[in-house]
Amino acid sequence: MKKLTAILIAVSLILGLTACGSTPASTADPSTAAESSTAAPTESVAPQETYALIAEQTDTDAVAATSEHFSFTKGEVSYFFALTFKNYYSYLSYFNVDPSVSLKEQQYTEDSTWFDAFLEESMKYVRNYLLFSEAALDRGLELNQDDLHYIAQQKAEIAEEAEGYGWDSETYLEQIFGTNINWEILEGSMRKMLLADKGYNAVNDELEAAISEEDIQQHFEEKKTVFTYIDYVDLNFLDGEKLTDNDKEELLKAFKEASDEASFMKAVILYVDETVDEEAIKEAGSSLKYAEELIKANTKSMQQYVQSDMMDWAFSDGRSSDVFVDAEANDGAQHAYLLKRAPYRDDETYVNVRHILLMTSTLGSAEAARAKAEEIYAKWQAGTKTEDSFADLARQYSEDGGSASDGGLYEDVYRGEMVEPFENWCFDAARKPGDTGIVDTESGSHIMYFVSSDTGWHLDVLSDLMDEAYTAAVNELREKHPITEYEEVLNAINW
Repeated sequence: MKKLTAILIAVSLILGLTACGSTPASTADPSTAAESSTAAPTESVAPQETYALIAEQTDTDAVAATSEHFSFTKGEVSYFFALTFKNYYSYLSYFNVDPSVSLKEQQYTEDSTWFDAFLEESMKYVRNYLLFSEAALDRGLELNQDDLHYIAQQKAEIAEEAEGYGWDSETYLEQIFGTNINWEILEGSMRKMLLADKGYNAVNDELEAAISEEDIQQHFEEKKTVFTYIDYVDLNFLDGEKLTDNDKEELLKAFKEASDEASFMKAVILYVDETVDEEAIKEAGSSLKYAEELIKANTKSMQQYVQSDMMDWAFSDGRSSDVFVDAEANDGAQHAYLLKRAPYRDDETYVNVRHILLMTSTLGSAEAARAKAEEIYAKWQAGTKTEDSFADLARQYSEDGGSASDGGLYEDVYRGEMVEPFENWCFDAARKPGDTGIVDTESGSHIMYFVSSDTGWHLDVLSDLMDEAYTAAVNELREKHPITEYEEVLNAINW
């Protein structure tokens, strides 16, 4: 299962300034760093003149939301507000939101402002972190040395990133998250986020363990149309400009009498002969070849059930024909459907895998990339040799921007998605959870950790059952650990 933490701290810190148009300068004067998001940095801007980067907060220690054993301060909620704001920053112009004007002065709906909208999004994080921190405490879970090391590592990375801008850490954090948002606030948030991750993962592990194979099979049978697909041809056969009324009657009769692929093809050839120019048919090679290409172009694969007469027919058990024609023309259109593949489940194998990529282009040669991979692999083998420790090394060393921040994880990988050597390793018939190794590709060397594999339909059914169980579990947590939100404190956040 994915971790609860929706926005990784490190990524947020690194992207914080560039997301709003700032550029690093090693000799920058902090007083001139804040600028409008729509203009080049040409002059100093006072903190309260732009809400794009700077929002001064007061009373940051005031309690803003609490559960039974945990709380978030106004400063910590302001931090989540800043992350939420930056997540949506690039879309603001589509909604005519001016980031240089307080969100409290801009209407979102008739009864709410954009501040209200962003605060509600921010509080979704806060509520989840409170609930799952309580879940962790219920299970006797707490932060360990690895967690504390991760927090210390984040602090060091902040200092290093700040130095690149010519600032100290506090100035750097203020420029990204707002005045008075300091390391103490971030650390407090991170501690609860990491603890909540433990609670979230524990709850999900419990929920998944409670689902039996019998439950999965029964759920599949109960909701078969949700978890199965069809492949079919959809042809509008009354769209030809040259068709006469007699032609239309002849075509309708041909398609209605068709019952299988062969008779459907004869009807399509008739349609081609009556509607397609001779030159186009000649260019295709024959009416048959033109019909084959037409069928190919109008074939829809892996289509799920949606309410319609055709779908009801296709998914019915008593279907006696593979061809279905609409009972009546709709706005001059008349569709004939050929069921090419009856309802089937997705038996494709999907894998979850972690990797650490060392790139040839960065290290100078394939040999150097391989040597670095072997060095990191040996480091992992000399440690705890767990998936978590592998994920930590992926965050530290992997050059794959698409997965490094998530511990090198790729989920639901299917055949044809990745490069061949990578796939050959993943889809080896003997592969089992916990397998590791090094794979060389044109990009570089990949240290591999195989997490799991499953079939598509099985994953879909399990996911549906997990969604139901998760909703119930969250509702139970809410009842057991009610959350109190202090609106006066929350509404005093300055943005």
